[in-house]
Amino acid sequence: MMDTLKILTCEQGRLTTAVLDAIIPSTTDCPGAGAIGAARQLDEILGDQRETRRPILDVLNAISDAVGTEDFSTLNAEAQERILRSIESTKPEEFSELVKQTYNIYYTNIRVRRAIGFMPENPQPSGYPQPAPFDPVLLDGVRKRNRTWRKA
Repeated sequence: MMDTLKILTCEQGRLTTAVLDAIIPSTTDCPGAGAIGAARQLDEILGDQRETRRPILDVLNAISDAVGTEDFSTLNAEAQERILRSIESTKPEEFSELVKQTYNIYYTNIRVRRAIGFMPENPQPSGYPQPAPFDPVLLDGVRKRNRTWRKA
């Protein structure tokens, strides 16, 4: 799966999956961001949006440097959070870009949207009633007022 990434290496793809799961972990009702394949989608964004590539790669490299020879995914949640907070404090704009992209990917995912109760289906024709026909009498008060504009 990670061998078809465009921008990220396989190792970066695995790291990204773990980082995204640390940013938005799974709950009993919703999968984590890494579990929905957000790393692959982030890789596509990095391929399409060059201005996003450098900040996110900088964050991933900083996380990789902070972890050293360990595997980020095997660290406990407290250690992962400590590393992420450290990177956030040293690279706030870059980290913010990663978080923004993570949220965009996560909350537009159909599985997540259904899990949180957001119904992405079109509400018409059965979701909302049709509006009542327009009643021109509603404009009578406006018509009775003096004109407040100039004629062209």
